[in-house]
Amino acid sequence: MDENDKSIRLFENTSMPKLFLKVSVPGSIGMIATNIFWIVEGLLVSRALGSTTFAAFNLALPLVYINFALSDFIGVGSSVRISIKLGQNDRKAANEIFTLAVFLIAFTSFLMLLLLYFGGPLFFRLMNADETLIPDAVAYLRGYAVFAPITALFFAVDNYLKISGKVKYSMAINIIMSLLAFTLDFLFLFVFGMGVGSVAVGSSISLSICTLIGLLPFVRKKTVLAFTRLHLRLNHIRDIFSSGLPVFLATTASRLTSIFINSILLLVSTADSVSIYGVLMQIDGFIMPFLYGLCDSLQPAVGYNWGKGDLKRVKKIETVCYSVALIISALSFVILLAFPVQIMNIFFSSMDESFISAARIAIVIFSFTYITRWINFSTQSFASAIGMPLYATLISIAQAIVFPVICFLLIFPFGVNGIYANMASSGLLTLILSLILLSKLLRLFRKS
Repeated sequence: MDENDKSIRLFENTSMPKLFLKVSVPGSIGMIATNIFWIVEGLLVSRALGSTTFAAFNLALPLVYINFALSDFIGVGSSVRISIKLGQNDRKAANEIFTLAVFLIAFTSFLMLLLLYFGGPLFFRLMNADETLIPDAVAYLRGYAVFAPITALFFAVDNYLKISGKVKYSMAINIIMSLLAFTLDFLFLFVFGMGVGSVAVGSSISLSICTLIGLLPFVRKKTVLAFTRLHLRLNHIRDIFSSGLPVFLATTASRLTSIFINSILLLVSTADSVSIYGVLMQIDGFIMPFLYGLCDSLQPAVGYNWGKGDLKRVKKIETVCYSVALIISALSFVILLAFPVQIMNIFFSSMDESFISAARIAIVIFSFTYITRWINFSTQSFASAIGMPLYATLISIAQAIVFPVICFLLIFPFGVNGIYANMASSGLLTLILSLILLSKLLRLFRKS
């Protein structure tokens, strides 16, 4: 059995405990390592440059996320289709989709480079930012923009390595990237005394190096996927976009919501409120990789077995996914509820009493987000993995756009604390939708 066949057998025959250990655990560790560097960036910026620069950093961060969301859009969308094609034993189509996706990511990332580099100052003025925040926000945004065509490939390559069964290789690259980014960011800030833009440059250099390392197995043809002649087939483009749309909407819309909330906080409160909200987003950025890494790592196995027609195995994999997601969310809720001040102390070395009081309330309110997050995210991932993008898209749009707007209108009269409660309250409404759609998916299984 060659190396390529071994990677496919991993999804097909491996027992559930072993599959979880071989795929989900390394995948989650890799995802956590990748996202830790975002948190480390925030910690280093707040410690080295102060709360005002940290507020500017948090204004720019959602735009950086949106840039990478385009890559994830194409990467996840193509991964779903590739996994299904491999399950159907159609490797020719799988390689065509893989090659097309890499081209689309490079092309769209170049367009994002131009948009973010030249449009940054206008974006921040539209967000009600004043002249004390705009220069640092622009510097940080441009530090990522100039590297966009190569760094955007990093997250898609991670998906393709998992499809090829190289989960440990993917994990190692993510860990290396995070350590390298931390080292460069620390040197630029604390040794050379550079500004917030240097943090983006340091992280971009790390992402670029690890992207090239990640591409090596595909260039050397050591994986089940290989580059082939580029075919701009409309059916492949349609399939990629439809399958990736739920993730793109979830990521982009949630960041647009963050931009909107930051703008409102600057309008009705102070930069301290933006800093507190930024910490909430950093907390979510630490917890979500556990959930995302779990579901994302299992998606190729779910897609492969769905394409193969083995619904019994799909059920077993999803049972593991939902169960572990519940455990992660429950632990997150308890920890945030029990240690709000200690968590805030990680980000700020000195805080006055009013800041501590406001931060404590904000984190306690935010902790209730994870009462529902596990089932909403797992259901969205499940629908996406089996090629049912409509269900996944409905959950994404509802959780990231529709319900946050409704909740914002309802709880805005409660002031800043009402704004902090937006994610938890919109998650509760999304839970109702997720349960309805999940019941439909289960009925589909019973009929099959």
